[in-house]
Order: sequence, then structure tokens, then C-alpha cells
Amino acid sequence: MHNLLADQLDEALRAAPCATGLACEPQLRAAAGAVCQARAGEISATTVLGVLGADDLPQFQALVADIAQTSNLDIDVQYQVGTFVVRFTRRVLPPPEPAADSGLGAWLRSLRRRDAAAR
Repeated sequence: MHNLLADQLDEALRAAPCATGLACEPQLRAAAGAVCQARAGEISATTVLGVLGADDLPQFQALVADIAQTSNLDIDVQYQVGTFVVRFTRRVLPPPEPAADSGLGAWLRSLRRRDAAAR
């Protein structure tokens, strides 16, 4: 499994167009893509570490926000002098709403409530 994932990541990095912006963009997009494309239970999160110039911070923040929004992932970004850590995590879906009370059981309960109120 790990060899297959490594091969897919290598292919994604080779196929990524040369960025005129940040050098870390292909790695960030590949990491986000790996989390998005993995089946449930395979990859729930991944972390990217890299080097970042002080002048690149606004462009980097915009890039990470764009990747998170377009891939529907949660992100956690940490900065230190000259470095960054970005963790992409699958969003946890809220539990489904309970089904509306309907059907024969609901009709019978409404009759019981009506009869109880009439007494």
C-alpha cells in the first residue's frame, strides 16, 4: 500500500506544472490531494514541512487557504523563523439529523395523544 501511495505522490509531483510562485506549492497540493483521494480509513491527515522566506508569507497564506477551500479540508498552520508546518485533515461530518417522525407509528402515536387529550 505504501509503495503505491509513494508512486502516486511521485507521479503527482512530476505532473504538477512548474509554479512561478512558491516552490512548496506542488508539495502542498500533492499532500492535500492524497488526503482527498484516499478511501475512508486509509489517510485521515498529512503534514507538510518546508522552508519559507519572510517575503513569501502573504502569498503562502493565500495558497494554503485556497487549497483548504478547494479541497474541503481543515488546516492547521504553524510558522517559525524561516519554516512552516501545514497539517491537512479530513473534515469530520456532523452526525445525521434524526429522521422526521412519520409513517404508521407516528400516526398511531398522534391518535393516542389525541385520545389522551380528549379524556
